[in-house]
Amino acid sequence: MVYKEVPTNESGDKKKHGAKEADEQIGHGESKFVKKKGDRWRKLALYLCNPEKKTVLDRTCSSWAKITSFYIIYYALLSGLWAAMLMGFFVTIDDREPRHQNYDSLIKYNPEFNQGEEDSYKVYTENLDKFLYNMVYNKYTTLQQIGAMIVPQHPDSSEDEYSDENQTEAGAIDCDPSDPNQDYRDPNLACKYSLSRLGSECVSEKHYGYDVGRPCVMLKMNKLFNWEPEPMNNESIPAELKDRYKPGYVGVTCEGRSDADRDNMGPVVFYPSAGFDASFFPYKNQKGYVAPLVMAQFTRLRLGTLVIVNCKVWAENIYHDTNDRAGSVHFELLMD
Repeated sequence: MVYKEVPTNESGDKKKHGAKEADEQIGHGESKFVKKKGDRWRKLALYLCNPEKKTVLDRTCSSWAKITSFYIIYYALLSGLWAAMLMGFFVTIDDREPRHQNYDSLIKYNPEFNQGEEDSYKVYTENLDKFLYNMVYNKYTTLQQIGAMIVPQHPDSSEDEYSDENQTEAGAIDCDPSDPNQDYRDPNLACKYSLSRLGSECVSEKHYGYDVGRPCVMLKMNKLFNWEPEPMNNESIPAELKDRYKPGYVGVTCEGRSDADRDNMGPVVFYPSAGFDASFFPYKNQKGYVAPLVMAQFTRLRLGTLVIVNCKVWAENIYHDTNDRAGSVHFELLMD
């Protein structure tokens, strides 16, 4: 029995089989692409809302309730903490002490000027004018001062805070410290203040004495809410104030810090001489209230010498301390 090997077309069959597989793969690839593209939108729709799992944005109602409750409690506690801190801030503010002191106050620099050069003291006289009369300034004027740049806050306003007309319209009344019935006036009404009390030397027409070497420095007390000065006893009145002291006034004195400063400073004249009128106290944020003023004129400053000046206000209930300068103000003068 003879066996004969039958030749087969193996290579041809392989080619046909490979071509068939390739066609199948191409077909499957197209269907997979279409399927994958459709799955994206389906997955997005299921993420937004899945009825089978009962989820919205991949969270169940229970999960949303928990996370919502958490953030409500979290932000409520955060808001409560903020409110408590804000309340604590307002509770701890002392309404008897002004917020703006030292370099935040009106007198924040050391005056220096030359009596023969108007430009050297013009900045001081203009600022006295601006404060007393609130004069009209050019919109773009900037006043250069030692240690600070002062820009008028209301350059286009000519309203005079200390004018009799404006004080009357604001509800201020005439007060007289020598009136025996003065104590019976309504403390909720403000007293009028007349600039004529500042005398005839420290006025704008005379450049506040700066052009003749007799400069005037304006003194103004801080507003202490509900504070009222107590009259001084004869024993507690300082020697430099005895000749000028009057009941119903807060006395003012100015002296050099050292013996050399006192010699170089020379005499000081005050307008009004008795000091601050006590009719303007206590301050209770009355409508139309303006603070009383005192002008201190240095009549014989030594040329070319820096003078350190310390001015004090006097009442029985005013405390003085050299370290924190309580009840006083410190400044320096230099006249070339």
